[in-house]
Amino acid sequence: MFARHVTMQLKPNTRAEFTQTIENEILPLLKKQHGFQDEIVFVAPGSGTEGIAISLWDKKEDAETYLRGSYPEVLKALAQSGQNPTNSAVPAKAENATLPDNAKPSDKTAKPEMPNHDYSPEAFVVEQYRSRYRFENDGTGRKETVARVRVQSEAGVQQWGQIQVGYNSANERVEIAYVRVVKADGSVVKAGDDAVQDLSAPVEREAPVYTDYRQKHITVPGLRPGEVLEYDMVTVIHTPLAAGQFWAEYEFDKNNIMLDEELDVDVPADRPLKLKNKDGKDPKISEEHGRRIYQWTSSHLEREDDAKNKDKDKNKDKKKKKKKAEEERPDVQLTTFVSWEQIGRWYAGLDKDRRAPSPEVRAKADELTKGLDTQLDKVQALYDFVAKNFRYVSLSLGLGRYQPHAAGDVLHNQYGDCKDKHTLLSAMLRAEGIQSYPVLIHSARKLDPDVPSPAQFDHVITAARLGSGPALTWLDTTTEVAPYGLILFQLRNKEAVLAAEDGDGGLQRTPADSPVKSSARFTIDGKFSEFGALDATLEYTTQGDREVPIRAGFRQVPQARWKEFVKILSTGWGFPGDVDQVRVDPIEDTSKPFHLKYHLHEDRYFAVPSSSANFRPISGLIACPVNTCCRLCTIGLGLIAVSPEACAEPQPRSLSTSPASTP
Repeated sequence: MFARHVTMQLKPNTRAEFTQTIENEILPLLKKQHGFQDEIVFVAPGSGTEGIAISLWDKKEDAETYLRGSYPEVLKALAQSGQNPTNSAVPAKAENATLPDNAKPSDKTAKPEMPNHDYSPEAFVVEQYRSRYRFENDGTGRKETVARVRVQSEAGVQQWGQIQVGYNSANERVEIAYVRVVKADGSVVKAGDDAVQDLSAPVEREAPVYTDYRQKHITVPGLRPGEVLEYDMVTVIHTPLAAGQFWAEYEFDKNNIMLDEELDVDVPADRPLKLKNKDGKDPKISEEHGRRIYQWTSSHLEREDDAKNKDKDKNKDKKKKKKKAEEERPDVQLTTFVSWEQIGRWYAGLDKDRRAPSPEVRAKADELTKGLDTQLDKVQALYDFVAKNFRYVSLSLGLGRYQPHAAGDVLHNQYGDCKDKHTLLSAMLRAEGIQSYPVLIHSARKLDPDVPSPAQFDHVITAARLGSGPALTWLDTTTEVAPYGLILFQLRNKEAVLAAEDGDGGLQRTPADSPVKSSARFTIDGKFSEFGALDATLEYTTQGDREVPIRAGFRQVPQARWKEFVKILSTGWGFPGDVDQVRVDPIEDTSKPFHLKYHLHEDRYFAVPSSSANFRPISGLIACPVNTCCRLCTIGLGLIAVSPEACAEPQPRSLSTSPASTP
């Protein structure tokens, strides 16, 4: 999960108006964005002139798509309510796509006929977008993108002033035919070679020599409002990820104004493949010179909020819920893999040599399991070691590479992504005679069983077999502080592929239930003064799904800032005030429930004189709507949510207490 944080300067006494803007205008817009999870908003106590908003997304790419598309609408809504976001600007990212080989867009490209809409408020309008994928039987190919974008405001300049193209340097290269700006007077300014930088990806700067993923950064010369950006870029696949196989997914733009979008897929005519597209997205198919070409066309001419008849269909929300699983899938999917078992064998082949235990790995496994007699104790000891002592570098499966690093390298580097951490754990288990498998899964969307494609996965977890029976123990070392055997609720009861070279491989369903029951207990011991001040000791004890995000939060926040972190948590639980005496049981001891204890003081918890004090003591944790609970339990972490089951038990929603009588 990816978190984006924005700080806003609010006008005095506009807290209520700001809250209404968030609830009535911004949240409905965010909920329509692909990959959006939730929004957390805080307003500073006292004068209330500072607000913090944290939006949670499935992936960084989803947040960047939102920045390029709908974010100007959010800025406009905030500006109208008198608010000023101060640190929300993030460089936008323009992805690559394609056009037929003989197509040569130029300054003279005919301007598409403008539909009957007023697009003048838009930051930019994509007048033409062409994507062409060409694949060969050996798995090589190319992806070309040709685009024409009319920039209409400074916001558009900010979003398109630099184009970033990601690629895997081990099997791809990027060729730039042109990036140019058509000025208002018809003259053309082209980006020279000095405008192009080939940089390591942010994840590589975080973890050196970690990944083959790189980025081309192209600075667009002299772009101003009222001008047109044109570019043509090609990503060449010179080495196939899987010899003799290819696959692809494509999603038509539903966030920006797109006048004319086209996708072409060019494959050998005699090559069998599985192709699936959403209803109403059927391609035009043609054959020539031994090639088969699939062509789709699309446009996005009106934002959903502007639809004239949006209130006519009263059952719209119900229909959307029914189609949710379908809408989570890409518009177009294709693959040459014929079965999930074939994908399992392919990935098991990539993983096999990398999880062979080196002498160092074997020695470490022996050291950690010394004196342990049962397989259960050994697996738990090795899981705890890999989960808690190796930094998780977040990079989706397939972005950069599919093959993990060797287990010995991961042990030496002390960091890795999901497949690397699995490989080290699997190698250590193998050293102790315990069989395990990699499991390919998607952390968000539901698997489409009709299309056996590696593109349907973004995560790897571990399935270990203790003893000779068929039962599997499911482990995910990337959460770092999850109790043994707990996989997060978004990974439970989902179809996934167990990668094995034997008959065990293929589709499997992860367990629906957690081996660790989710629970939470909040106790308050304090008193009110006759002037409405509150002094209290608060304790929070939790286990299961709830404990993972809060453990992760305390693990990431320096101890010197724990008081600040607990103050945010306490405010979210309905108890603002000054925090001190923060005590936390050992964060990494996941064999016991998480336990937090702290002291709270608030001078004016309620106003005096007053006949009573009504408040919700822990509104985010007791009998709350699921979304509220998940929102508050992920404060400031940007990692994961808690399971809906954790919020199920009804409890009193408020307390009423009378202040002490005044003398």
